[in-house]
Parts: sequence; structure tokens; C-alpha cells
Amino acid sequence: MLSNPSLLLVDSGNSRIKWVEAEVKSKVAHCGDVTSSDMDAGETRLLEQWRCLKPPMAVWLSNSAGTARQQQLEQWVMLLWGQKPHCVSTMDRYQGLVNGYDQPQQLGVDRWLGLLALYLRGLQPFILIDCGTATTLDRVDQNGVHQGGVILPAIDSNFETLMARAPHLQVELNKKPSTLLGHTTAEGLRGCEKGVVNYLEQLIKQLQDQYGVCQIILTGGSAERLVAGGVRYDLQIQELIFEGLLAVASEGDFRGSLALR
Repeated sequence: MLSNPSLLLVDSGNSRIKWVEAEVKSKVAHCGDVTSSDMDAGETRLLEQWRCLKPPMAVWLSNSAGTARQQQLEQWVMLLWGQKPHCVSTMDRYQGLVNGYDQPQQLGVDRWLGLLALYLRGLQPFILIDCGTATTLDRVDQNGVHQGGVILPAIDSNFETLMARAPHLQVELNKKPSTLLGHTTAEGLRGCEKGVVNYLEQLIKQLQDQYGVCQIILTGGSAERLVAGGVRYDLQIQELIFEGLLAVASEGDFRGSLALR
């Protein structure tokens, strides 16, 4: 545990809730996590572990698991530390990064923060593939403009399973997309009848042919499974969401990676 943690950064996803204790502009943080199944009413592993933390100066929350989850986490933060968390939302632009969605809020905040972390590292143009409950792909051009993205099932999964695990999406599958990358949730959802790895390989080739070669970055808990499946990439970086959260909490001053312990 840090001797004097200033911030608690929380990533609430569909499958896991992860957190790090960090200091503003620091590159070192201590982390913990629980599964979403632990988020039942009453005493949970999350509350038990958070009670052991030193009171943070502020709590910053990225939530991509729906309104009910966010309200629950807000209540617990208030219960434990008497403060309301800063709930980060997707923005239309920030620090030079431009959201390419027609309605910016439709782009998941986890995806937005991952793109922001890479943009602040100066890696553009790039393709970010995030492998979690869903497999998402987003491209950012050399000017920091997000060109859209796709939402696929997890590797070795299917669209029906994705909808069951992420019911807040509730969008009909687009079986005949008219564009390579979607600019809305409905445009971006793809079914992948021939498998996620095959779909990604074909899409990446099409994007490289149309826009030129760029760095391909993998992140997320299932990234190793994509690697094992043969997806080619340049960098594999974990905990990008926390980098993005810390950058927002530091008002864009944070640059670099978090060394988690």
C-alpha cells in the first residue's frame, strides 16, 4: 500500500471492478480487483477490501457497466469516505483527441480513456484493440481524430453472449455494415460468424490498405488469447484506462505508464 495515497482510480467493467491507489502525476500505483459477481447487495469482497484502504483525497470512476452499477459504487464511496466520486464521461474532445462518434457519449468511457492514454503517449496514428467482455477496435489518425470503431464478442464467444453480459448495449446486430468502422453503437456492433480473430485480421488489413500502416496496440484481460490466435500487433499495454483516468484527474498533465504493484 502507498504510504500516502492521494487518489483512488476505479475501473468498473462488465466482468470485473479494478482499482488503483495513485498519487497525482505519479507513475507508481497499487492495485486490486474483484469480479462483478461479488457486487451483490450487502457485504461484499469489494467493501471488505476498500475498508482497508486509507481514505483517498478523491475517487475517480470509469464505469462501463450501466447506471445501476454506477449508483451502487457512488453509494459505497459515500458510505466509506463521505465523498462523491468524480464519474468520468466520454467527451467530444480532450487535450487534442477528437471523438469520432456521431453522438460522443455512445463511445464507451473505457474505450475513450484507453484512446486518450495512447494519444497522450504520442503514438498516433494507432489502432487500439481492447479484449474484455467485448472485443473493441478503434482507430485514431495522425491528427488525433478518432475515425470510429467496432464492437465484437469476446474471443471464442458470440453476439448473444455479449448481449447477456452487457445488457445495457441492447442494440440490434448490424449484419451488413456499410462502413469499415462504426460511428454509433449500432454501426459498430458486428457478429463475427467466422470468429473474432479472423474478423480482426481482415479488418486490420482493410484499414491498413485504406489509411496506411499504423501501430497496433493490444490491451485488456484477454489480449493473450488474441496473441495466441495469431493477431499481429506492435505493443501490448495493460491498464490504459487507469492512465487515462489519471490524466483526466491531473488535468492532462500525466504522461507515461503506470507501474502497478
